[in-house]
Amino acid sequence: MFQRKSLVVRKPEKHMKNTFRRKVLKNRGAINAVAQKEAEMKENSVANNTVNTNHLNIKVTVTPMKESEGCLKANASIILNDVFKVTGIRIGISQKGNIFVSMPDYKTGRLDDNGKDIYQDIAYPVTRQFRQELYDQIVKEFNAVMGEGGQEV
Repeated sequence: MFQRKSLVVRKPEKHMKNTFRRKVLKNRGAINAVAQKEAEMKENSVANNTVNTNHLNIKVTVTPMKESEGCLKANASIILNDVFKVTGIRIGISQKGNIFVSMPDYKTGRLDDNGKDIYQDIAYPVTRQFRQELYDQIVKEFNAVMGEGGQEV
């Protein structure tokens, strides 16, 4: 036969822990099903959405600045594989005459030891090889646009 347990007054913390434990045990099946579906989705997305970086399609658009008194000469944007766009890329010419590419960044509001603003990159190439490939295409498009416009590089 079943014995009836007497009601024991518990501390609030224990009661809350036990209530949580009961809810977790009650929902364990649903939680495991959700976790299993998430794992399957991750496996499928990794298998189906891998991008071969050797054949990355990069479209570059360069817009010359109207007033380029300083070192910055143009703005650029890129579209990767027709699905991801990065804007705010700046192209300039250094005092030595070298063309440089500056990826988009923002001012953090902090200062370094010399009292200058610290900037944080928003988007940037991760590998050296991709950086070189990207910068080469941006500079190539910059030279083509600036050559058509009759402006000297």
